[in-house]
Amino acid sequence: MENPHSILKKVFGYDGFRPGQEEIVSRLLAGQDVLAVMPTGAGKSICYQVPALLLPGITIVVSPLVSLMKDQVGALVQAGVAAAFLNNSLTDNQKALMLHRAREGWYKIIYVAPERLEMPGFQRLVQEREISMVTVDEAHCISQWGQDFRPSYLRIKAFVDSLPSRPVVGAFTATATAHVRDDIREQLALQKPYEVTTSFDRPNLYFETRRALPSQKPKELMDLVLKEGDNAGIVYCSTTKQVDETARLLQSRGIRAAAYHAKLDAEVRRTADADRYRRQQGADADAYERIKQAEAAAQVARAEAEAVKVRAEAEAEAAAAAAQAQTEPTPDTAADDSAPADETAAPEETPADEAQSDDADTPQHP
Repeated sequence: MENPHSILKKVFGYDGFRPGQEEIVSRLLAGQDVLAVMPTGAGKSICYQVPALLLPGITIVVSPLVSLMKDQVGALVQAGVAAAFLNNSLTDNQKALMLHRAREGWYKIIYVAPERLEMPGFQRLVQEREISMVTVDEAHCISQWGQDFRPSYLRIKAFVDSLPSRPVVGAFTATATAHVRDDIREQLALQKPYEVTTSFDRPNLYFETRRALPSQKPKELMDLVLKEGDNAGIVYCSTTKQVDETARLLQSRGIRAAAYHAKLDAEVRRTADADRYRRQQGADADAYERIKQAEAAAQVARAEAEAVKVRAEAEAEAAAAAAQAQTEPTPDTAADDSAPADETAAPEETPADEAQSDDADTPQHP
């Protein structure tokens, strides 16, 4: 019989939980709400992904970050987990296909943007399928005290209340003052939540100031990077030009480096995002390759969705042509009223029709 440790090993490849993770998993599986404040890199996603695979129904993960949805779903799919996401990065037909498959029971974990919760197609889905857990990622976005306030987060409670039966609710964030924690607790109406704040101490991080003339900075940087060996690091610069120059400097010395800033095109940024996700999760090279393979699988999924769209359009055109042919009188049948009127009924609605009133996202699926 599966348990948290077997799921952790079999699906995610870890031998044991990090500090704080196992207790959160146990509380969620026991049906107790959770409010967890954990620093970036502490493994928040494991805390809700493991119980999601042990609970009987679907887990809904509310997240404001499209890139994070894509990264996490890609990694889950590659690990063999039935997961998908819904956000505005997908076409109407891709949204409709995903919703259709979700109603058929394809997925255990669905990532959604908070605005998605109110859409008619998604509402129909959650009324038809069992929802075992609602996870609120970046939960600080619910607080008006925070700079990342998202008004749509305030409607999560109404969404939970609208479900046929109340699921367990988990709220996760990397940053929350006392005011923000109070807001999260109140706005989500958490019921006697287990609250935990894991240590923010990072022994591998420290602050140090060095004084150097502009002409000395390249040498100082190279000395520091070479001293760190194979360790990863981030170099912050004040302008995009300096970012590009610094990246070229490091690359010219044979150091693997990439520039990242607002002026990068979408493809370059996507590659950099995947690499950043790998570092944050502490994944090894094999895990990174799995993420890249998942991205390739996602491209196949998008191609499949496009093929479904083309077939649906062709079928609709054929049905319309057939209906028109049957209703137009011919010399032999103009006066013949014996043909049954039902034979030209409109074709059954296809999943693609649903997307006309939906504004969800593209699916990623196994």
